Amino acid sequence: MAVIIVQPRVLNEIKNDLDNSSPKKISAIKRLRAAASLDLRTAKYAIEKLQAEEFGGTYPTAVTEGLKIITSPIVKKIVLDMGDGDIEVDLEGLQMRALSDLQVIGLEACGQILDLVEILEAFSSGKKVQVVEDSV
Repeated sequence: MAVIIVQPRVLNEIKNDLDNSSPKKISAIKRLRAAASLDLRTAKYAIEKLQAEEFGGTYPTAVTEGLKIITSPIVKKIVLDMGDGDIEVDLEGLQMRALSDLQVIGLEACGQILDLVEILEAFSSGKKVQVVEDSV
């Protein structure tokens, strides 16, 4: 099933555009197009599908042809133990901690942590993340 993945903030803004006494459908379409780099037809059908599902409305073509708009989970904080007990950090804090503890944890561990941050940021922005075996 094909879907459109946007950040939670964007979906909330789109729903706010659609959920009031005078819905701003054009604004919602523009917002979705900008967030997901969609063509006009795809964005229009997706917005109409959302409108029909969430707020009622009759858009038979959009309901059958429109893509569902979903949000990707966002990793905000992570708990880790770098040898001195559990600490809770956000992703930027994790980068800073790895770099500041480089002398203690070593270059390889620091590189792994920075790779992990990159993966979590990609996942949070809706990108597909995949595990690849190291062939070295």
